[in-house]
Amino acid sequence: MPASPSSARLARQLTRGALQGCPDPLVEVAELLVSELVGNAVRHASSAPVVRIEVENGSVRVAVQDDSSMLPAVQEADPEADCGRGLLLVASLATSWGWSKTPGGKRVWFAL
Repeated sequence: MPASPSSARLARQLTRGALQGCPDPLVEVAELLVSELVGNAVRHASSAPVVRIEVENGSVRVAVQDDSSMLPAVQEADPEADCGRGLLLVASLATSWGWSKTPGGKRVWFAL
């Protein structure tokens, strides 16, 4: 995907298409979380994110790879802040989540 704010919308569309036939609540959470991770990749890593979606036996795993070695961290956002809650949402809504280093950056993933 391009390193553009519009990539979050593209990621939601990709996710909805990949999860056709899955329950709507699962699809909606996956769309929200993938848009947060893609938005982070574009905003903080200034790189073109790569999204991978896997569906197996009712489980969904989504990974977003970017070119930054800056490691993700859940932070407490100021109540008045307009941003800063993306990973908090991921940690709260995903069954599990994590990250791994890649040769050119990192991969952040979540499972539902």
